[in-house]
Amino acid sequence: MKQNVFLIAQNVNIYLGDGKHQFARTGDIGFYHLKKAGATGIILGHSEFKDDPKIVNEKWQAALKYGLSDNVVLIGEDWDDLKKGWGKSSTNEINKMKNKLKNKFLCVLHNINKETAKKTVFGYEPGWGTRGSGKNNVAPPQAPQINSMCLFLRTLIKTKYGNDTEKKLRIIYGGSSSPERSKEIMCSDNVNGLILGSAGTTTDWVKKIGLEIQHATQNKKNGVLVLNWKAYELKEFYSKFLKVINNFNGNIMEVYLSPVATELVEVKKTFNSLLALNK
Repeated sequence: MKQNVFLIAQNVNIYLGDGKHQFARTGDIGFYHLKKAGATGIILGHSEFKDDPKIVNEKWQAALKYGLSDNVVLIGEDWDDLKKGWGKSSTNEINKMKNKLKNKFLCVLHNINKETAKKTVFGYEPGWGTRGSGKNNVAPPQAPQINSMCLFLRTLIKTKYGNDTEKKLRIIYGGSSSPERSKEIMCSDNVNGLILGSAGTTTDWVKKIGLEIQHATQNKKNGVLVLNWKAYELKEFYSKFLKVINNFNGNIMEVYLSPVATELVEVKKTFNSLLALNK
C-alpha cells in the first residue's frame, strides 16, 4: 500500500485458552487469515462489537505478537453510563461516567508500552452515538462534547506515558459524521480525525470530509481518516473511492482502509493497481 495508507481489519476472533486448535473454528477469522489477506492492523474496541476492555487488551496484545501494529483503538461510554444523555446530565453524572471510562481505558492500555501507544490511533466512539446504535432519536455528541472527551482521553494517555507522547498522539472521533459536522468537529485541536461508517459510503462525502480533516490538521500534519466500510452499503466501486484517497496529501493525513474481511484482498489489489497506473 502507498505510504500513509493502511489496510486494516474490522475485527478478529481470539481463543481464550479453550484448548482447541486455532484452525478448528469454522467461520471465525483469526490473525493468520488477516495477515494473509494483507491487513497490517485491526480496529479494536468498536462500539458495535461490545468487547469488554479486557478482551480489547487481549486482542491488541495478540495482534502485536502477530506483527499487526497499525491499530485503531476505540473507546467511549455506553448509553447506560449517562442514561439522560449529555444535554440533561449533571456535572456530577458526567464525572462519574468519565471515571468509569477511565478505568475501562486503563484496562485496555494494560501492558501496552509507550512506543506502541505512539503508533496507535485512538478514538472516542460512544456506544450510542453511531447511526447503527439504535439511538437515532437522540442527538449525537456535539463538537464541544467531542472536544471534551478527546481531551479527556489525551490527558489519560499523557499521564500514563509522559508528555513526549503528545507529539505522536492521534485521537479521532467516530459517530454520525457528515461534511457539515466534520467541519465543526475538526475545529478542535484535540481531534485529529474521524472514523466513518455510513458517512463513508459515497465518494462525495469521503472527499469532502477528508479535505476538512486535511485543512484542520495541515500545520500539525497529523490528520487521520478511517473508512470502516460496510460493503453492502457502498454506493460506488472501491476503485472510485481509492482514486479520491490517492489524491489526499499523504504528508498531512493518514488513511486507514477497513473493509469487511472477505474484501481485504480485493481492496489491496485495486489500490496497488491504481498506484501502478499512476507511476
